[in-house]
Amino acid sequence: MKTLAWSLVTLIAVMLSASILDTGAQTSTTRTGRPVDPSAIENLNRINDERAKRGKPPLSAPGYTYVPADQRAPVAATAEEPAAPETLRWIEVVNRPELWPAQCTMKQTMEFQGGVTIKVGQTVKVDGLTMKEVELSTLDDKTQFVAAPDATDALAAANDAYVKLTPKQRAVTYESLAYRCELWPYRVKLTQTFDLGRDGRIQPGDEAILVKAERSKLFLLLEKSAVRFEVPPQATDLLAQARQFVEDKNGPPARLVTELDGKLINSVTGKPDPLPADARPRYIVYYRGASWCPITQKFTPTLVKYYNDTKPKHPEFEIVYIMTETPADTGKFAKELGFSWRAVEYTTTAKMPVTSSAKAFSDLLPQLVVMDSSGKVLANGVQDAAPAALARLDALLNQPKE
Repeated sequence: MKTLAWSLVTLIAVMLSASILDTGAQTSTTRTGRPVDPSAIENLNRINDERAKRGKPPLSAPGYTYVPADQRAPVAATAEEPAAPETLRWIEVVNRPELWPAQCTMKQTMEFQGGVTIKVGQTVKVDGLTMKEVELSTLDDKTQFVAAPDATDALAAANDAYVKLTPKQRAVTYESLAYRCELWPYRVKLTQTFDLGRDGRIQPGDEAILVKAERSKLFLLLEKSAVRFEVPPQATDLLAQARQFVEDKNGPPARLVTELDGKLINSVTGKPDPLPADARPRYIVYYRGASWCPITQKFTPTLVKYYNDTKPKHPEFEIVYIMTETPADTGKFAKELGFSWRAVEYTTTAKMPVTSSAKAFSDLLPQLVVMDSSGKVLANGVQDAAPAALARLDALLNQPKE
């Protein structure tokens, strides 16, 4: 190990030969006035910084004197030529589905049985990539075939798309999206055809509710038929939407707000009471109660007072009352206790896949569930634990702004 270290020092010493160093600024020039490659100094500094952590003396080299990290002056920035755009290699594109191009162009003519011909210059859809093949389909989805990578411009198309992405957008991957639910849209658009058997056929352009995202598959729901199915994430526009959201100063639309659209009524009047079109609450607070429940009767006045005192200062939260009684009984109860929160019927929650997927609701009353706008449960208080959930909401609202 010592021999290896001294070999490295010898190598760096050659790079620093005949140097005159300013040890305060850690810059270097040769005797001819030419700047020395700063990477040589950086390498020695890095080695010696690590040795210093272990209590070992610094290594030296001709023309070099170690200066501890906390005593080194910042290196003055020098004008550099813009870096050339990063070029992706085929193996990188294959191993990262988020880099796969949606379409590519054929560079060779291919003929198949039945008289089907794929011509040079024809645009086709990319369904998948392997080290040796590109899985392709015609734009009308009538023909699926494979071709060698060199028979298409798939790599060039991937690079063309990659250079247009910002650093934030490049950081959005299918793996990271499995954990970044704040970037999930409420609906995704399918980009491939899927046969669901007796449940029908999904065509490109059809939309479905995104219930959950994992690294290699999405769990989707068709709104009209309530059919649930799974698809690879690259068979949707999930990535394209997430890349837009990550650069939007307003962030993505709130998934729970989208889900509540068309379902909210006024708890007093029972009439439709939608949230404002520009509503972007950070937290949705679901409150389940009933007029006949003594614990609900005891806790609700506390919640009403908290809402009236806090809402003007913190408009970033909204309470949604989940009705467990008839609209008439709920209206009477709301008048008596002095609240007019928007409400949904308990049976309606079954038609709210994002909310119900959290599996947060119990059969006990009252219950206070705090969710962020993506549907993640942040607090869940049942019966005597409801005040603790309210305290958690207060802590969230009063945490320092980032």
